[in-house]
Amino acid sequence: MEPHVLKAARIRIPNEAIGIPIRPSAYRYGQRMPHPAALHANPAHPHTKNDSSRIESRRSTHAPHAQHLDSMKLSDKISSRRQFLKSSSAMTAGVLAAPYILTGCSSRPEATGAAEEEGFVSLFDGESLEGWHTNPQEIGHGTGGRWTIEDGAIVSRQDPPDSGNGGILLTDREYGDFELVIDIDPDWGPDSGVFLRSTERGECFQVYVDYHDDAIIGFIYGEGTGAFRTEPFRYDGVLENGELVDLAMRPYAPFEGYARPQYACTAEEWRAAWKIGEFNTLRIRCEGEYPLITTWINGQKIVEFDAATHEHPDYDREEVMQKLGSSGHIALQVHGGSDWWPAGSEIRWRDIRIKEL
Repeated sequence: MEPHVLKAARIRIPNEAIGIPIRPSAYRYGQRMPHPAALHANPAHPHTKNDSSRIESRRSTHAPHAQHLDSMKLSDKISSRRQFLKSSSAMTAGVLAAPYILTGCSSRPEATGAAEEEGFVSLFDGESLEGWHTNPQEIGHGTGGRWTIEDGAIVSRQDPPDSGNGGILLTDREYGDFELVIDIDPDWGPDSGVFLRSTERGECFQVYVDYHDDAIIGFIYGEGTGAFRTEPFRYDGVLENGELVDLAMRPYAPFEGYARPQYACTAEEWRAAWKIGEFNTLRIRCEGEYPLITTWINGQKIVEFDAATHEHPDYDREEVMQKLGSSGHIALQVHGGSDWWPAGSEIRWRDIRIKEL
């Protein structure tokens, strides 16, 4: 049966209208310039007493990696996600924004086994989007995007393709401390993410699901919360006859003097874990008032981000705490702007389950 979709107003946001430069494909998604302010160390904010013992027990089992990655010079031609969100929001003012009601009928995927882990409950039944909603008001990414159920998976697209109109799909419930597991299968090209402790406008701690040149999956980014970054490496696609066949890993430094997170896997470990052209299992653990966020891809630990002690010129933990609080929605993203989501591309999400801690 064809999926049923109730759509909001469709808009087109040309890249040139919102200030996204046209770049050569190898640098299509440019790096951000270093922050002009000098890096300064913030005193570590302690976790709450109830969080500290169990968080420390997790930290003690993993020593930081010692691999050294050389710093890279950042390009003069860049594209800031914050600039995009501000400019596109102004560009689309006055467009009717309405939540999408999306349902569909299809066969459910086979169980992966992880869904049966003790304490986990499903957030997606494989047949409908009960328990989810799109952003209720227009945000910088758009009025909501298009979300359908196909072959037991949630499929996300811009609406219509190449229109620049994206958005987010949020859980109705809010979550604070939790472990989330989700299977992802992105086409090559889209820029997306899993949002943690998100507001209805998509301000959050984001786990990258960026599958394009000069990008990465599994590291942490400040979506609407300072645009801080954590990744020490990125990849570029290796294509043959237009098909992705490999990922070329390379070092990356978000700013001069960049310090690695307290734990990050090596580029070689990341590449060995990721399966091209298949579903990959992303596991995310978020716990603590100033959360300790840990991610895994197919069992390989990717990053450990400590919101209490992280240092970045664009990160202010108190401002982030004031904006997000200690709980929020989980959300999936369709990035706005056609340069960030190629025409006809999509991402598939399935077997979404959560355990509250």
